[in-house]
Amino acid sequence: MSEDGNSSNTGKISKHVAWWVGVLAGIAGIAALVLTITGGDDFTVEEWAREASAACDALEGEVTENNRVAVQLLAMVEPDGPGDRRDQLAADAWTKLAGSERKITGEMGKIQMPSSRQDTVQSLLEAMNDVSDEDYGLAADLRRLTFDSQSFEKFAKQRNEYVAEVLNHLKTLEVTHCLPGQ
Repeated sequence: MSEDGNSSNTGKISKHVAWWVGVLAGIAGIAALVLTITGGDDFTVEEWAREASAACDALEGEVTENNRVAVQLLAMVEPDGPGDRRDQLAADAWTKLAGSERKITGEMGKIQMPSSRQDTVQSLLEAMNDVSDEDYGLAADLRRLTFDSQSFEKFAKQRNEYVAEVLNHLKTLEVTHCLPGQ
């Protein structure tokens, strides 16, 4: 056979190899797309719970102490009484508590959400913000000297409902480090 015939076979082999490489690359691309669409690499609820628990561990001492001080100072305030320095100290404490609650919410909000429980995580974060909103609201009432027994009862009832909602979501998501006594 001549040199031309030999190069003709080499050209055919090169074309076949190139074709197969192209086909295999296409299959690999399709497989990657399928894995991406089906969530083959999805962030799990367990991973989210582990990271959320770590956020709680990091900030738990701060929130616990701020809560203790806020509750203690609120007990010294006289609803329906004349506003005085106790009201302002309690307002500062409730503002500080609300700020530390927002820190935990912010840290949890940074965690990638598992797509299978995205609604539950979002509801948890909203409920956590509701708790801190109530605490900021109480602080504002104390600063404006409009803290009366009716506003306190309304605050306590609403805050307790939000806290119960937060605790329920935490249990559902198995974030035990944020639960009292855990």
